[in-house]
Amino acid sequence: MSFKKGHKINRGRIPWNKGMKGLLLNDFFIKNHPRQIGTENPNWKGGIATIGNCLDCGEKLKSYPAKYCLPCSMKYRILPSNAKEKHYRWKGGKPKCETCGKVIAYRANHCSACSKLGEKNVNWNGGVSFEPYTVDWKETLRRAIRQRDKYTCKICGKLQSSDVHHIDYYKKNCNPNNLTTLCHQCHSKTNYKRKYWINYFK
Repeated sequence: MSFKKGHKINRGRIPWNKGMKGLLLNDFFIKNHPRQIGTENPNWKGGIATIGNCLDCGEKLKSYPAKYCLPCSMKYRILPSNAKEKHYRWKGGKPKCETCGKVIAYRANHCSACSKLGEKNVNWNGGVSFEPYTVDWKETLRRAIRQRDKYTCKICGKLQSSDVHHIDYYKKNCNPNNLTTLCHQCHSKTNYKRKYWINYFK
């Protein structure tokens, strides 16, 4: 039902609280809505006897919302006397990475960096990166490759590039045709999708 201007539905009716102010209005509520205190309350359960006992020592509590008595509650407060290792329920704190000791999230054994090391990495190739270079891999050879390529990265064209990259990723193959000059950023990029980069430099 929509009301419009000049609606006459409530004309002539006297509001129930007309003339009531302050104490008169308060007395009206007390008379018509009596307070339900103590045994008159439908939720009454016997009073103080229902407070209960301390969950640690079993001593009777003195206030309703409490779960522990005052001496037992001091165990759970973070104070200088019971902080961290001295706390009543200390369990070792936040977990740490088993490899590097870095603080990590719960339900994890390693941090994000250590979880991708070695055989856990998607680019693991049997540990060939740990193999030593041949005797031909010297600074004179690397300098000659940089001068041949004019210190220019073969991927992005950046000048003053100093990294020398093995095209077939085989350290013992130091043939100049298997070496190329890259900048440091592009050299780290070639560690992923190796088949793509091998075909790229051919």
